[in-house]
Amino acid sequence: PGSISNNITTTVNPLPTVILSSSDTNNVICMGDTVTFTASPTLLANYNFLLNGISIQNGVDSQFTTSGLADSDTISIIGTSTSNCLGPLSNELVFTVNPIPTVSLTISDDSVCYGDTIILSANPAGIDNYAFYDNGNLLQSSQYSILITTSLDSNSMVTVVASNLG
Repeated sequence: PGSISNNITTTVNPLPTVILSSSDTNNVICMGDTVTFTASPTLLANYNFLLNGISIQNGVDSQFTTSGLADSDTISIIGTSTSNCLGPLSNELVFTVNPIPTVSLTISDDSVCYGDTIILSANPAGIDNYAFYDNGNLLQSSQYSILITTSLDSNSMVTVVASNLG
């Protein structure tokens, strides 16, 4: 019989599995909205956040915040453990980014007497929310694209901000 070799003990470290979540629960935002991505678990040695497969933040921070997403952008992450083991690609979050709606404002009559009823219409109709302002003061915020008022005067400067809340 031959001689028996020495024993070798090997430590096999597990690969880190990272789950990615976002501050926007349905991944549907408007252009320019800020979204924060969070990797779990925390306390890994490194988090490499990927936008469409390209590294955009690589370091110890388990959160990434951006306001620059475009429609169909995909965010994912790869974690590295404290044992220097590189984990697999996380779940991917695909975003729908809606454009900022363009809206115009029309008035029923631009020459009225004080106290007359004035109808202001925002176009196009069908946007989720219309906020009508008079000199920066909110008059109405709702799903309705029409504002009916008797409270305007010669100093009134009416504007409308439309937003799709998706």
